[in-house]
Amino acid sequence: SYAVLNAIALDLHNVRMTYKDIAHKYHVSDTIVRMYADSFIRAPRLTLPENLGIDEISSSMAKYGGSYLCVFVDNNHRTLNEILPNRSKVTLSKHFEMIPQSERDKVKYVTIDMWEPYRDVCKKYLRHCEIAVDPFHVIKHLTECFTRIRVGIMKQCVYDSPSYYLLKTWHKLLETDSFDLDNEPRYNSKFRQKMNYRDLFNMLLEISPDLKLAYELKELYRDFNKRCSFEEASMKLDYLIELFEHSDLDCYKEFISLLKHWKPEIINSFRRPYDDRRQSNALAENINQKLRLLIEVSNGYTNLERFRARALYCLNDKL
Repeated sequence: SYAVLNAIALDLHNVRMTYKDIAHKYHVSDTIVRMYADSFIRAPRLTLPENLGIDEISSSMAKYGGSYLCVFVDNNHRTLNEILPNRSKVTLSKHFEMIPQSERDKVKYVTIDMWEPYRDVCKKYLRHCEIAVDPFHVIKHLTECFTRIRVGIMKQCVYDSPSYYLLKTWHKLLETDSFDLDNEPRYNSKFRQKMNYRDLFNMLLEISPDLKLAYELKELYRDFNKRCSFEEASMKLDYLIELFEHSDLDCYKEFISLLKHWKPEIINSFRRPYDDRRQSNALAENINQKLRLLIEVSNGYTNLERFRARALYCLNDKL
């Protein structure tokens, strides 16, 4: 009946509902549900958004030798916009070449991770856009660099020494803000005395001058990332690059190169063009989680076109 078909259509809109779940709910075969979905879900190419986010998701459905599907999102309207069969420069170029130049010229902002083909293709085909890299990915690189120096110093310590214990057990005190350093002191069996997190934190920084310097630089960048305005970003980033270079810490050489290579895109990430939201790929990451859920609850999709249609139907109200 029409009522049942309408109910099925609503359930197909839910990323948590598999074809099998829907079939069981309405006492029909999952083949019938698939046929219904394939017949009635229409997923044409949607117009490029003004604020485009580009990201990827690992999938066995990726084609042409790739390992990732490329995901487009509308950062302004908070919806999925497109799924491409891989994230290569060739695939992205072919996709944009099919879109009228007049439509491409309306894209004002693009957010990406630090995958070079994204930047190259956007510069070529989206001529009026401002490209920003996701600040989370920059912080991730910084944290990985800091972890390398922490682990390197730990490996030079005598096993089970106080320094080794601190760097092995309490390194999170140097890596996150989730601790109240002035908590109530507790008995520490290693040092046989009551200590709070600040005591342990201070002992960590006393282990090595290089570790302390690396920590201070990391926190300077994190503070810059949290508080800086777009107007001040260029000047402050130049200053930070000088500080990192002056430190002469090997662990940060790769990060310095990253800051220089992606400097314009890092600065652009501080712009807040919509609802006072900073430019980032946070929405793309959120939508990717829902896409992974859709794949997981369905025990893995193998048909890319079917997956694309269902994903767009679930995550874009225009369909």
